[in-house]
Order: sequence, then structure tokens, then C-alpha cells
Amino acid sequence: MADQTGCTPGDLIRTKLFNGRFSRVKMARVDLASYAELKKIGVNINQLAKHANGGKFPYGIRDLLIDLKRQEHQIINLLLTHDSQSEDR
Repeated sequence: MADQTGCTPGDLIRTKLFNGRFSRVKMARVDLASYAELKKIGVNINQLAKHANGGKFPYGIRDLLIDLKRQEHQIINLLLTHDSQSEDR
């Protein structure tokens, strides 16, 4: 956790003792924007799953889900590539 917050383990423990909470994890900016977009996608997928479980499977949904899965893999690859090269932590 110290590495993720950008501080030493001692500083992390002192922050917890004096403030009652741990330091916030520093995320690269692209991660925050991607998180928000992925959350929107997740909400849409949940709505589709609810309809599918209710027996309402819209026409063309299979192709849409395949495309969403492809986009998910692209986003994950971009995030992993960016994160491994990121100095913005």
C-alpha cells in the first residue's frame, strides 16, 4: 500500500494513527477517466443482463456483447500498458 500511495511505510502508519485513515492511493489520470467510463459500461451491461434474465433478448444483442468484450480487452491492455509506464502516481 505504501508503494501505491507514494509514501514510505512509516509515513503511511503515521497518517493512519494521526488522521484515522490511510492516505489515498494515487492513480494516473487516465485511470480515473477510464474507471468512470467502465462504470457506465457496467451499468449498461447490468441492464442488458436484467432484460435477458427476464426473457427479453433484443435483436442483435449477441454482436453488441462481442463488440463490448473486444473493447474491454482493448481498454484493459491500454490501462496495463499505461500503468506500467506511468510516472503520474
